[in-house]
Amino acid sequence: MSELDEFIEQRSREGSWVSSGEFTLERKKALEKTARYQLGRPTAWILKIVQAAVAAGSERLDIFQTLGETQFEFLCKEDWSGSAFEHAFFSPEAKVSPGLEYLRRALWSAGIGGGHPFHFVTLIRHR
Repeated sequence: MSELDEFIEQRSREGSWVSSGEFTLERKKALEKTARYQLGRPTAWILKIVQAAVAAGSERLDIFQTLGETQFEFLCKEDWSGSAFEHAFFSPEAKVSPGLEYLRRALWSAGIGGGHPFHFVTLIRHR
């Protein structure tokens, strides 16, 4: 038995049963809290973009910055079509690839948590 299990068992023997029940989380509020508190600092979302590009197999990442906008461009080998991205972004419980996981965490943090609007564009390159 782990130390945590022992601690919980010991504390449960000391207490008395009050009631049992169920609880639910409001999806929107849970996503807002995740977006606001998941990263250690407000600018850490930028690192998540870099991690997304690397995990998606991109060979390069171009960053363009002006006074009012930061733009990230990279080619990935995964399907990040609009519908795939939208499903991943709005469904926190959805299982996604590591690259898309980094991307959605970055955009949750910057967009929802930080209040920064963003524009996501997928370009499909035909071979």
